Amino acid sequence: GQVVIGIASYQISGVGSYARVNGNPSVFIFAQIKGAFGGPPAFYITGFMGGFGYNSHLTLPAVDQVNTFPFVAGLDDPKVFGSANPTPLDVMRVLTGGSGKKAWVTPTTGETWIAAGVMFRSFELVLGRVLLVVTFGKDFEVTLLGLASMSLPQGATSNAYAYVELQLEAVFKPNEGCFSIIGSLTRNSFLLTKDCRLTGGFAFCMWFGSNPHAGDFVVTVGGYHPAFVVPAHYPQVPRLGFNWPVGGGVTIKGGCYFALTPTAAMAGGSLEVLYQSGNLRCWFTAYANMMIRWKPFYFTASIGISIGASYRLNLLFTTVTVSVEMGARLNLWGPPTGGVVHIDWYIISFSVRFGA
Repeated sequence: GQVVIGIASYQISGVGSYARVNGNPSVFIFAQIKGAFGGPPAFYITGFMGGFGYNSHLTLPAVDQVNTFPFVAGLDDPKVFGSANPTPLDVMRVLTGGSGKKAWVTPTTGETWIAAGVMFRSFELVLGRVLLVVTFGKDFEVTLLGLASMSLPQGATSNAYAYVELQLEAVFKPNEGCFSIIGSLTRNSFLLTKDCRLTGGFAFCMWFGSNPHAGDFVVTVGGYHPAFVVPAHYPQVPRLGFNWPVGGGVTIKGGCYFALTPTAAMAGGSLEVLYQSGNLRCWFTAYANMMIRWKPFYFTASIGISIGASYRLNLLFTTVTVSVEMGARLNLWGPPTGGVVHIDWYIISFSVRFGA
């Protein structure tokens, strides 16, 4: 069932379920209250939320699903329930996996969870929600879920020139010897125009105790070096960058990254401008990648730039593509220091080597 209570400037919404599993009672309750509770400008509280489940399993979202997780997004979020005023059946259908959807709450013997959270805004710019979830029974796990958004101008919808929405998940699993903080931008983030989509993620993970990877850690913003062999237990995060179809056949893409591990440090970025109109295609690309390894000390760096154009000719019985491109690449390594510069033109190409 579901209950909604309005008291002056406050609104309370709650949802709950009771069932029996193998003769055992299973129950969960979750509620939220919205209103102006006050606080300093940096952390002005606009609501609270919380709940618990007994003999109930709560499926926690992946970091890219936090913005659609009902207990973080809210019991009245239209992008989760399809309406700003969902019916009780709509809410329960989303929570329990009706109509073939993923079930967030499932009656399960021997599992218990408790959740508590707060809604806030900071300096009238950032709107945030934070939910702490503790699960115990078969395993003990502490998870912090967060969602924050900012629009410029503040509160703008159709005429905003910047909107950033960040989702966060921090997980502590003492039984498995793992602690992680992972965040990513949602697909709703943009800059200057809604066509200029922002992407990116970050992560900090460490392993300890009896975990097979104890002593390992990783800090990354935007991913890893293209030549770095990413261990299977490392998180994958998207490049920090943008993708902007400007219009008139022009598209601009860019990205950057940084990562630190016990064995290496790496950083880099790229920029691409593409123009296409009919059979004509023109491009400009530039990139830089660097990686340093510790034991033994070794570094490698690469920088490249190219510009070119192509045109597809439609002849009587066939098609021919004519292209022209000029570019240069520098690969540097050491110690001992050495490298090679490669020059590539459509009629000639050559390399110049130096050092070791």
